[in-house]
Amino acid sequence: MDNIKHFLFLFLFIIILVKLVVLPVNEFFILPNYLEYKAKNIKNIKKGYACYKGKYKTRSGNYVYEYVVDNTGMTSFSGLKVRFPFLYKRGEFFKKIENNSQKCIDVNYVEINYFFIKKKYIYDFI
Repeated sequence: MDNIKHFLFLFLFIIILVKLVVLPVNEFFILPNYLEYKAKNIKNIKKGYACYKGKYKTRSGNYVYEYVVDNTGMTSFSGLKVRFPFLYKRGEFFKKIENNSQKCIDVNYVEINYFFIKKKYIYDFI
């Protein structure tokens, strides 16, 4: 019985460690650098379309925009703070996509398949 308790304790400790340490470090330090590295090679920047799905207001009063990039649902909170041209034009992008809600906007994006993470990040829009 003690072996099971030790195993469960170790298992829970590893899960907590991964959630509290490994995932945040990966999200804020490793992935942005990896995306910037991938974007240096022009072959990794793909062309696609971003289509507006809608927006909603959070309790804090901020708007969250929902859109689709090549069949991948995204929100205005889905992107990392990566030094892509898109970072400096986010507000302009959300105004443009909302005003042209019936049409899709051409975008360039970087796609990553990194361990268990498969995401798309907008590099720039046209």
